[in-house]
Amino acid sequence: MKRWNKVGILLAAGQSRRMGENKLALPFEGSTIGSRALSRALDSELDHVFVVVRKGDSLHWIDPLLKDPSFSEKWSAVRCTESADGQSKSLAQGVRAAQAYGASFVITLLADQPFLSASIINKLITCYSAEKEHGIYYVASVHEGIVQPPVLMGAPIFEHLLSLEGDAGAGRLLKQFAERGRRVPFRNGWSFFDVDTRAEYAWIRSMEVEAK
Repeated sequence: MKRWNKVGILLAAGQSRRMGENKLALPFEGSTIGSRALSRALDSELDHVFVVVRKGDSLHWIDPLLKDPSFSEKWSAVRCTESADGQSKSLAQGVRAAQAYGASFVITLLADQPFLSASIINKLITCYSAEKEHGIYYVASVHEGIVQPPVLMGAPIFEHLLSLEGDAGAGRLLKQFAERGRRVPFRNGWSFFDVDTRAEYAWIRSMEVEAK
């Protein structure tokens, strides 16, 4: 049986305009928001994670522990020179890296989702494994009927991802190929929470303190 190359694309090239500073570097749970998202991806069944960052990103927001050889062999930074032109450019950069790696599919992940669990990623992989023979193109996470990142997209849809423009995500493609997709429902919406504003960051920090 041919081995699958299971690849994640962690989108980390955003401008953090609503936060006013690099939100991925903000402290959280003894690490940073961005590192929490990356570590969850590394804990999953993914073989490799391409972290798409801006051209000048020093990667200071990534926990030194994740730069240790025991972790660093499982992820690579991919620099996107056109990240300011929209998320589609970052996604395309990640897809090209995944193609060069020989990816069987990619799972798109957001670096500002620190609560996403490895089990959610693994459930998407399990669903794709069971349904691939039916010719499906993607598997999407769904909470209360709404598609949420992460989304798994098979190799047949890669060229379509490369054609996206601006801030267009994969949503249009999911509608276009709805009959070739599967949706996996999840009850816990907290898992998909993304941190965009100072108020949201203050809130999750207060929750962190209360949990201690």
